[in-house]
Amino acid sequence: MIAVPMLPEELDTGSEELTLAETFRQMLPPGAGVGVCRITRDDNDGLRPLERQSIVATAAQRRADFAAGRRAARTALTACNFAPADIPIRADRSPAWPDGVVGSISHSAHIAVAVCYSNAVIDAIGIDIEPSRNVTAELESMILVEVELAALRSLPSAERETAATTLFSLKESYYKFQASCTNRWLEFKDVSVRPGTLPGDFIIQEFSAPSFKPPLGAAIARARHAAGFIATVVYAPTTVRSPCSTLNRTVVQL
Repeated sequence: MIAVPMLPEELDTGSEELTLAETFRQMLPPGAGVGVCRITRDDNDGLRPLERQSIVATAAQRRADFAAGRRAARTALTACNFAPADIPIRADRSPAWPDGVVGSISHSAHIAVAVCYSNAVIDAIGIDIEPSRNVTAELESMILVEVELAALRSLPSAERETAATTLFSLKESYYKFQASCTNRWLEFKDVSVRPGTLPGDFIIQEFSAPSFKPPLGAAIARARHAAGFIATVVYAPTTVRSPCSTLNRTVVQL
């Protein structure tokens, strides 16, 4: 049986945006560009021409989510010493980051977060944010495999929902991470998550015997509490030779 996910004590800066940004920085190696933006209905004004073309027929809320994500992404690019740029959508719905950049975008509730790196530092990355109790008992059987469910059964309801949300979010981050290397779409039950050695570190295993199998240590998975959210990352540093090194280096936005 896997252990219940345990996360380090939550950081509190007094600001939701600052707390999320600093939490992601603490989970990642040096060189990260991080952007956090609130989602509002007037965010469309920040879109660039190529981005507008990507969402011409999109509903208002989706446009607001998209625009906030792109604003967060440009903040991240600037923090990573890249020029702000258009980030349209590729045919596979992934964000088209500028040459030399790898990155990931996530939206949840009223917040969008983006993280990017030079591809000299990171081969691939996936991030996710979720409200900390986003996965209820009714949803667990749709998302979690039996070994994960077994680890949660003894928990009180509130703790169980947070633990289940952590596992779900780590899977979301992993799907984005691996898609950049494989162009595959995974189901929730194609992978299992178990805690690593340190609180907040995790090990992710695929069940589907894919052509892509990260070598031990290549995929680093982490999770933290942050401002009422669960924040997760999965990445492969270039210092560890990973299957992503010679493949497409953009990350799917789910």
